[in-house]
Amino acid sequence: MRKKVYYLDDEVDLCNLFQEFIESDEIEVITFVDARTAIEKCSEMPPDLMFIDYRLADTTGDVVATAIDSKIEKILVTGELKKPEHDVFSQVISKPFRLIELQKIIDEKFK
Repeated sequence: MRKKVYYLDDEVDLCNLFQEFIESDEIEVITFVDARTAIEKCSEMPPDLMFIDYRLADTTGDVVATAIDSKIEKILVTGELKKPEHDVFSQVISKPFRLIELQKIIDEKFK
């Protein structure tokens, strides 16, 4: 069974890049550019892992993360110089990131 990975970022190009690089026979990637849609989808079909950008068009990643079931593992992706600290995230990844870094995290989570 394929693992589900969600990626929320208001930058469409980053969503597309993430999906192209990460999706495989073992990993299904669903991307979102809208926080509300991502939250709804997590309720309907929870992912195995979710990457959430911090600075979104209409909210912040920590607000989104607290609205999502606490059983879903969440990783914060941020370009902020001062890293937001919030206990709902298992990790914080700095932007700009290298896709290979994200792939390594996913590989470790799903071993």
